[in-house]
Amino acid sequence: MYDLILRGGTVVDGKRSQPYAADICIREGRIARIAPEGGEEAREVVDVSGLAVAPGFIDIHTHSDACPLVDYEPESKLHQGITTEITGNCGISILPSTPESRDEIGRYFFSQLELPAGSLPQLGVSGLEEYARMVADHGCAANYGQLVGHGTLRGAVMGFVDRDPE
Repeated sequence: MYDLILRGGTVVDGKRSQPYAADICIREGRIARIAPEGGEEAREVVDVSGLAVAPGFIDIHTHSDACPLVDYEPESKLHQGITTEITGNCGISILPSTPESRDEIGRYFFSQLELPAGSLPQLGVSGLEEYARMVADHGCAANYGQLVGHGTLRGAVMGFVDRDPE
């Protein structure tokens, strides 16, 4: 027996095959089987007839670096089927920073993207380990892949002065 079945949806699986009607059988939070309609049982059944069922989409260009650190639920993204966002685009990311550059990096990140800082306890983030810990501590509804912006990296290393690196 499965935990959940999404019954009768139109499966669009991304394999370039024609969409088809099927049941999505879920056990322990994972797809366990894609079955012909009506042949399986579960503790909960949700009728998704007339709806498309597809893998989560990946938005490869976002500036949502800070979103998993503030009280933000990405409903608009999730309602579009986006379950993963790639952040740190356009050379601008929330990390890395050093203790000396932390405030400047935070101002750079938020000023370039015109985003409110919200309830962030600090603006800059030193590195991926700290960012991952902060995201885990806060919790978030989506998945994030973090790129390191070249502008932010330069700012962390040498500040935002207009000169060649030494």
